[in-house]
Amino acid sequence: MKLTFGLALEGFRHAPDTVALGELTCGPAGILGWLEARLGLVRRWPTAVERLMAYERALAAASTGSFYFESFDKDPLAVAETLLGWRDELILSGWARSSVRTGGLRPDVLFELEARVNPAVRTGMGDRVLDVLAALSMRPIAVESLVVVDERSHVPLLWQQLLDALGAQWPKADQSPRPILGPENSDMFAVQTVLSGRRSQQQFALKGDGTFTLYSAYSEITLGRIAGQELEAARRVDGSSVLLADASADQVDIGLAALDGPTLGMEERSRSRAIPQVLALALRLRWQPLNPEHLMEFLTHPVCPVGSWLRRELAEALQETPGIGGPKWQKAIQDARKKTGDYFATDPYERDKQLTRLEADLRDWILVERFDHDGIASGTQLAATCSQVAEWSKAVAAYRKGQADEGLYQALTSVAQQLGELMAERAEVRAALLDRLLEQVLGAGWLSESETAELGGPRVFRHAGALFDPVDVVVWWGAVEPAKPRCAPWTTAELEHLKLAGITPMSVTQSLARESRAWERMVLATRRRLILLLPQQQGGETSKRHPLLNRLQGLLGKTLLPIMDVDSQLRVAQPPPGVTFKEVPGLELPSLLRWWRLPEGCSLPARAEESFSSAEQFLYRPYHWVLKYPARLRQGILSGQQLHADSRLHGNLLHRLTEWLFNEPPPLGLDWRRATQRDVQAWVRGHWKRLLETEGATLLVPGYLTENARLRVEAELSMWELISWLHKAKVVSAVADHHPDAQPFAGGTIDGHLDLFVTNAAGRKAVLDLKYGGRADKERQMDKGIPLQLAVYAYLLAEGGRQDWPAAGFFVLKDQVLLTRDHEFFPGFDGDRAAAGRFSWAGCWREFGEMWSWRRGLLDQRWIEVTVDGTRPTDGTTGGPHSVGPLSHWKPGKDHNKYNDFRALTGFGVDE
Repeated sequence: MKLTFGLALEGFRHAPDTVALGELTCGPAGILGWLEARLGLVRRWPTAVERLMAYERALAAASTGSFYFESFDKDPLAVAETLLGWRDELILSGWARSSVRTGGLRPDVLFELEARVNPAVRTGMGDRVLDVLAALSMRPIAVESLVVVDERSHVPLLWQQLLDALGAQWPKADQSPRPILGPENSDMFAVQTVLSGRRSQQQFALKGDGTFTLYSAYSEITLGRIAGQELEAARRVDGSSVLLADASADQVDIGLAALDGPTLGMEERSRSRAIPQVLALALRLRWQPLNPEHLMEFLTHPVCPVGSWLRRELAEALQETPGIGGPKWQKAIQDARKKTGDYFATDPYERDKQLTRLEADLRDWILVERFDHDGIASGTQLAATCSQVAEWSKAVAAYRKGQADEGLYQALTSVAQQLGELMAERAEVRAALLDRLLEQVLGAGWLSESETAELGGPRVFRHAGALFDPVDVVVWWGAVEPAKPRCAPWTTAELEHLKLAGITPMSVTQSLARESRAWERMVLATRRRLILLLPQQQGGETSKRHPLLNRLQGLLGKTLLPIMDVDSQLRVAQPPPGVTFKEVPGLELPSLLRWWRLPEGCSLPARAEESFSSAEQFLYRPYHWVLKYPARLRQGILSGQQLHADSRLHGNLLHRLTEWLFNEPPPLGLDWRRATQRDVQAWVRGHWKRLLETEGATLLVPGYLTENARLRVEAELSMWELISWLHKAKVVSAVADHHPDAQPFAGGTIDGHLDLFVTNAAGRKAVLDLKYGGRADKERQMDKGIPLQLAVYAYLLAEGGRQDWPAAGFFVLKDQVLLTRDHEFFPGFDGDRAAAGRFSWAGCWREFGEMWSWRRGLLDQRWIEVTVDGTRPTDGTTGGPHSVGPLSHWKPGKDHNKYNDFRALTGFGVDE
């Protein structure tokens, strides 16, 4: 057997015309596996996380008084991971696992610890090399030749010993340089002669002939298209080409696919694949306080183990009231049960089966026992969750047999089982430990298996050191600064002690020299063209050039490297040599128009029932009313999977508190007629935690505690201020969330829910609408006499004008302010009494009727006004009807279009 070995040759793939029997090119894992198979040493090796856990136990037994004791007490797994890495590095540096004493404090602690470690720990790469060396001493293996591409000083000491035992041929320091392969008198030839030492700096110059080409662009999409063109051009002239991609290169595949060339399957491994995420999502639900965002992510995940009907209903309830156990949550469960029963009504057996599954999903995945996030969880119960995930994914994998995602489900099964076994070994588990173990078992992540390499594509290498055979064209994707080698953890004194014991760790200088030599080999192996692709930005940060480019720039002196700025070439439509530009005509965005007009014969009939919110849109945002109701457009599924904003959540919580206060008997409710401020304060504090757990769990999550406390104080103050006004008004009954009968009006019928319906001792009625904020806008409406919401509610209580009109007002919870024009009902209100005397709710309702008729007439004429920012009202002379209705004071506030659900449909301005 002829062997070729290199530290960067793991998974090396020969060009099709150079494959030969009896030859093997490999890296450390490849040659180790080949030797173990011939020496009878192959077995099931413990996983990395199993080794880590075994080493952690050994460290725990010897931690007291050691140099790592304090760190280990804070984060044992992180310390175990670090020290295990040190141990493995020492073995590769020449330590034979013996209990030697060097005089170095930290190395000697690790040497003494070795006698206590579990055999599982002794299965690292260095341990396996030691075992192979021991076996070779008794059963030598004849190798025809073993050529090492790396210099001896660049290879760890233990690997040197193994390779020498096989008769390795090392590169000689005085060996004559490789012959220059680039075309004579070309840029490629000039670069190669300088890197090989044949030419001095003074003779170095580049002409820009395309043999050594550097492309730079802001977008990796642009560079991906260029890489695809260059690789496809090389393939079509039958030259050997290689893609060097030591960074994510999925854009290269997109570029190749655009040319109908063979793609390379360049998808990167990721922990963010939907299927493997299920394990982490399920485990996050075992901690309290429950984070509603985590529960929403679990319920709306594409591969959630919970049945679709249940999770859809729960997600909708969670969006409005982020907690577990509230009225909306309970209603969601009942709705899911009803929908399940109705769907399978004709099949009792399947109906019972699905309803049983629904209850099991609730019990096993959502209503589980939770543990304090800052405390300790039961390892047994966390292991049970892992087992549930494993059983579910195993069943799905069997169902998906033969599909592209079968492998991902199988991988999830394996990972969940492994993590479950690790959890079961521990009686107590902290959240930080679970997160670290989860990272360990997830490893580098998974390929989605949706992208596969196609026949005929170029070879792909992940490291420059893998290019040691001549190749015609090299495309180097991402010629940016690589990560710096990790510094050795040892002090100068410790290194001296180790050296005396025959242990010589690799230095940073040696690592950098090895990398530098690998880049040189890559350049020297290129025969025709070397194409470098340099993104100007990665991950939102400016990219730094690769050290090889900096080295060449230094050799060029004041002459700049000939880097082609593709973006500037695109702007002037002049493609660089060898690159093809294709101009794609842009699509114009819809422009802003104040008026839309429907085609002849298209009408917008009245709806059977309206509410305040739809009536307000009808008047002030008719385009919104048309798109939402007659057109029945709805927000997309992703928009519906988000929890409500803070201000809306705060308002919902205080509304629910009001319902408890007035609608429930004590102790959940309060005898508000006799309550004092101290009583109200104690009542709010006594029910606050339950309120948040059921409908506002977001405020229980760390990071929201200050907001939690502030809102509770607001609740105490606002509830007392509201009760104080009821006391002043001699209110004797109050009902929250009252729903009066719908009433007819010009547009059909109208209905609504009243936040608070009260009656005073004289029998007069009033309605209060509770707002969390928006005081300025409500004051504006009161001043102009256009509080439409209160007018609608007053109309409903007056039974369409057939009964006496009630009093009405806004109560702003955040500011604890009452806004009303009914001074007689609310004595002591400090407002404009003169304006109140000229105002009536019946008159406000009549004005609303006039405005409704005007807007209805415009819609009947097929005119839809688009009242968005960026358009101007029209005066009726050009571009549509008059934008001002018969009552000019009925107009929206300045923030009326702050929320536009149909932003992409209403058009864009010039500056957008």
